[in-house]
Amino acid sequence: MMDLYVLGFLWSIGSPIEDRYPYFMLRHNDRYYLNVVRESLNLSTNVFEGESRTGPQYKLKIFKFDLNQLVLYGWQPRISEQRNYPNILEHRDFIRAYFELHSGIDKVIFRKRGKQRTGTRLRIYGNRYFLDDLTRVLSTQVNIAPKLVQKATKLSE
Repeated sequence: MMDLYVLGFLWSIGSPIEDRYPYFMLRHNDRYYLNVVRESLNLSTNVFEGESRTGPQYKLKIFKFDLNQLVLYGWQPRISEQRNYPNILEHRDFIRAYFELHSGIDKVIFRKRGKQRTGTRLRIYGNRYFLDDLTRVLSTQVNIAPKLVQKATKLSE
């Protein structure tokens, strides 16, 4: 069985590359996550630094990666129209990894009947189908009502 924290990283930022030499690649702007995967999978490959439109980006290429390891959990490519939550029994470590990569905390102003208060909000980003499944898992794990998945909008500046 795969380490579920690492599975969260592979699920979140991993992509198979069908090239002349196929490999599985992870990219992120924080080297830490790639190093965790590298060490956990005991890879001899190094993490490489490159550039993207938004600044430095690190890459980890995993050659001879058995994609069937992920398919057993129900994995679909990141840009799939329908992408589900993995078929796992324990959720904490997977969710922690996913949140570290695809969430943010901000402040929100609530207005009700002329009164106003400020609260903290956790936003989680991802494929709609994945987020629907994640919401169901979270609601059963922490015994709260499921939250409505909302479409993300870009703020104009």
